[in-house]
Amino acid sequence: MTTSNGTDRTRPDRSTDLAGWFAAHDGLLVVPLHNPVLDTLGHHPTSPYAEQYWVPTIGPTASILHRRLAAGLDRHPDGYPVHLPTLAREIGLGAGTGRGAPLTKSLVRLVGFNLAEITDGRFAVRPTLPPLTRRQAAHLPPHLAQRHHRDALVRPTSTSAGHGLSVDR
Repeated sequence: MTTSNGTDRTRPDRSTDLAGWFAAHDGLLVVPLHNPVLDTLGHHPTSPYAEQYWVPTIGPTASILHRRLAAGLDRHPDGYPVHLPTLAREIGLGAGTGRGAPLTKSLVRLVGFNLAEITDGRFAVRPTLPPLTRRQAAHLPPHLAQRHHRDALVRPTSTSAGHGLSVDR
């Protein structure tokens, strides 16, 4: 879709306000955002790693949203449509989808943490969570940052199919 000035409205560019882009859409087509390395080394959104390290990094609302979107990809690997007001109500955020709505803020947060992106007018979501970067881990509460550092030094011996690596003991 293009606007009257000829710009592509299917993907906001760096100068476009993401909150405004999401607010302009009632629904999205959710598709997987695959990365072979992250798909192998990543963690399932319901894993203990996600609970311990990603929830304090992106917050509980964005974590629940990511879980819900990734679960939809488990059921519909090629993608699926989502009605944003319905999704917002289903995860306890009311029906608002405006620029300042909690759902909109959480969608923007997923993009900001590279857990999702807008591609060709579709909302591409990572089905697995990558390991935290050093910078992200440094922002954890001190006891979690220490545990994350210690666990990152442990080499797992196997992966659980489709659910990433677990660093928990």
